[in-house]
Amino acid sequence: MSGRVVRFLFVLLFANVANDAALGSPIVVGALGAADFSEGPPPSGIAVGRADSVGPIYVTSSGMTLYVNALDTPNGVFGCTDTRYEKTGGADGYPLPRANSRRTCIEKWMPLTATSDAVATRPWSVVTRPDGRHQWAYEGQPVYRSPRDQRPGDINGTMGLSRYGAWRVLPVPLRLPPGTKLIRKVDGLMLASAEDSRLLLTPSTSRSRVVSGVTPLYAPEMAAGADVVSARDGRKQWAFRGAPLYRVTSDSATSLIQSLVASKAWRPLLVQPASPRPKFVTLHMSVPEIGWVFADSNGRTLYAMYCHDQVPDRLSCDEVGDPAAHWSALCGDAKSCSREWKPVLAEANAESVGAWAIAEVPYPQFVEPTGAYGEGVPTVRAWTYHGRPVYTFAADESPGDVQGHGIEAKVSGFGAITVLGEEFPVLP
Repeated sequence: MSGRVVRFLFVLLFANVANDAALGSPIVVGALGAADFSEGPPPSGIAVGRADSVGPIYVTSSGMTLYVNALDTPNGVFGCTDTRYEKTGGADGYPLPRANSRRTCIEKWMPLTATSDAVATRPWSVVTRPDGRHQWAYEGQPVYRSPRDQRPGDINGTMGLSRYGAWRVLPVPLRLPPGTKLIRKVDGLMLASAEDSRLLLTPSTSRSRVVSGVTPLYAPEMAAGADVVSARDGRKQWAFRGAPLYRVTSDSATSLIQSLVASKAWRPLLVQPASPRPKFVTLHMSVPEIGWVFADSNGRTLYAMYCHDQVPDRLSCDEVGDPAAHWSALCGDAKSCSREWKPVLAEANAESVGAWAIAEVPYPQFVEPTGAYGEGVPTVRAWTYHGRPVYTFAADESPGDVQGHGIEAKVSGFGAITVLGEEFPVLP
C-alpha cells in the first residue's frame, strides 16, 4: 500500500454486519436511557437523541443533531463568523474561485440561539455572539445546527472523519461500569475494556464453562449497586444491565473471542446495533491499514468525497452554489472524472435506509472551477452516505481493492467508506 494512501487515511463512520461470517449472536442489552447518562437533563429546547452507531447525542427538540466547531474556543473567541475569505491560508495562498460569492461560515451553519432569559446549568451556558445574538454553548463552545441534516439522526455536518474537518457532534456522557467503554464494531456499539479496547463477554447461560484466558471484570469489595454481582469465586464483579462482565486476557485475544462467540457459550454485549444498509451493499476486507470497506453487489469498493476550502474556517466546498474547483483538481476534465468516478445509481423502487439516502447527484461531474452547481446541471438518481454521494473507482478490479482511497488535492479527496474500530465481524 502506498504511503500516500496511509497518510490520507479517511474513515467514514459506521457499517453494518458482515455478510460472510457466522460467529454467533450478541446480547442486545437494549437502548440507553436516562439512567445511563452521567449529566442531568439538558436545557429546554435541547434533548437527547441517537445517531447511526454514534450512540446518544444532543439534539434539538425536533431531533436535529447539534454540533460544536473546533475553531470556536471556550474563552469567547468565535471561529464561525461572517468573515469572507478571498484566498487560501499560508504564505503560498492562492485566490479562491468566486471568492466574492463564497458563503461565510455563519451563512452555512445555524447558531442554536437562546432567549435572553434562558436558564442554563453546567455544562450548558449562554454566550453572546459578535452580532449580539444569544447562543447556547456546551462546555463553553457555541452550539450549531447543520443545514445538511435533513432528518433526525443525520450527522451530515461532520464530513465523516476527514482530518481537516472542524465540526463534531455532541455525545451524551454515559454512566458505564468502571473500566469499560463503548466502541464501534461492524455490528454497532459494543461494550469493551477501557484498558485494551477488547470486547467484553458474558456467559450465555449459568452453565457456560470457565475458560482459560477469560477472567471476571472484578469490582472493589466496597462496590455496590445494580452493576455489581457476585463472581463464581465469591468476589464482586462488574455487570451491565445484569449481565456479568468478563475480560479476555489471553495473548491471542482476537482468535479466542472469535472461538468463544462462535461456540455460542459466550456473547459480546451490543448496546446499539449498527444502522441497516441497502440490500446491494456488501462488506469486504481491504488492506490492513483500512480494514473492512463497503462495496456494491459486485464487490467494488464504495467511496465518498470530502471537500474543504483551505482557509481558516475550513468549510465544506461541495454544496449547491459552491465552485467545482475540487473536481477539476482531483481528476481533470469532465470526461476523465466521469470515466474514473461513477455514482452508484439507485433502482427506481429503491428507498432510503439508515444513513443511506437517495438524491439527485451531478453527472457527468460538473468540473468548471469558476462556475457553481445550480439549476441546469445534469443529474442522476444515486445513493448517498451521510449526505455525500457514493462512487466507485474505475481502477478497482477485485473485492477489497482501494485504489481510489487517499486521492487528494488541496485538502479535498476520496476515501473508502469503512468501519471505524472494527476488528472482525461478529454476526452473520
